[in-house]
Amino acid sequence: MPLPRVRPLLPALINLAIVGVMIARGIGQSRERYRTEGNRLGQANDVIRSFCQAAAQFLATRQASDGSWDDGGAGASFARAGQPGRVAPTMRVLLGVRASGYAGEPFYRRGLGFVRRHQERLRGWLHGDRGGDPGDLEPTVDALAMGSLLLGPEPDGGAELRSILRAQQTPRGLYRHGLGPPGAAAGRRVLVGDNVLLLGVLPALGMDTTELAAAIRSELDEVPPAPPKTWIVLAYLGSLAAPTGGAEAHALVARLLDRLEPSRLGPVAALDDVALSAYLRVRADQCLRDADACNDVNAAVAALLGRRQGDGSWLAPAVAAVEGGGIEPSSTGSAVETTALALDGLATYRRILDGRAKGMLGASPADAAGAVLRR
Repeated sequence: MPLPRVRPLLPALINLAIVGVMIARGIGQSRERYRTEGNRLGQANDVIRSFCQAAAQFLATRQASDGSWDDGGAGASFARAGQPGRVAPTMRVLLGVRASGYAGEPFYRRGLGFVRRHQERLRGWLHGDRGGDPGDLEPTVDALAMGSLLLGPEPDGGAELRSILRAQQTPRGLYRHGLGPPGAAAGRRVLVGDNVLLLGVLPALGMDTTELAAAIRSELDEVPPAPPKTWIVLAYLGSLAAPTGGAEAHALVARLLDRLEPSRLGPVAALDDVALSAYLRVRADQCLRDADACNDVNAAVAALLGRRQGDGSWLAPAVAAVEGGGIEPSSTGSAVETTALALDGLATYRRILDGRAKGMLGASPADAAGAVLRR
């Protein structure tokens, strides 16, 4: 029989025991729900991983024997007309493949070999070696910048590349598109996209990016109104430069993303595959940096998955955008470029699913998984 001093405490002890059982039962239910949601997220991740693998396989089967990809005859550099069609498309494919985690694949290494050979020949051409057929060279700042992003630090510390770039700089602090001696007017124009990419190159060369970033901001403020696709593509180029471009590149991407608020962007389903893929990449990357679940990107994922072709690819837009005002056009030249961009966007989104499953990002994981699986 309980001691007298314990008897008054029995109701409180019983209540405490009941609460303990309820807490334990609640924890068990929460764990079960967490396991269920984790399973759904895992299934969604498996679906997207299979799409990524099929896209990588498509790219591998479309690669030429020298490691390049062509642009399908549409013109290089987001459908800019009047350029050869292998070097810039190959570089863009490789940048998307590298960011999506397939840099260890043989087709990536073959492509990188093609880029390395091109950059060596380009430097010879810039030093006056005009022998042979120059038709497959692309003496442009964007090719030079993308090649530098892919190949890494310069063997000579960047002295040669610094000299080349300084010869391209305008009084405003931007860099001209065409390399080498002054040629056609189109070759000496200034394109914002080139300069955005250079933000990721200059720090490795020991060059300050402050002046370039200020010039880009000024240029963006002065251009006439442009469709959302234009800003999306520029933001994507900024995301390529950001890992090595430091604070200036990250600030520029944030500035461009401000132009892509829902009220300005409109429904993502209205975007073509290039713009949709690029938007998914930069928005998902922002969500990862902010540790935000960003359920608003689910609609972009659903739309993109629904457009995949039977061979694992995404088609290039039927109509190329018109270039003007120094702003990059918003279309790409071929299915391989579009597919590499889609691969990049989906692979970045998979990292969001991983974060949701581990509880490292925001709420609503079940809704996110369901939205993907319903596709």
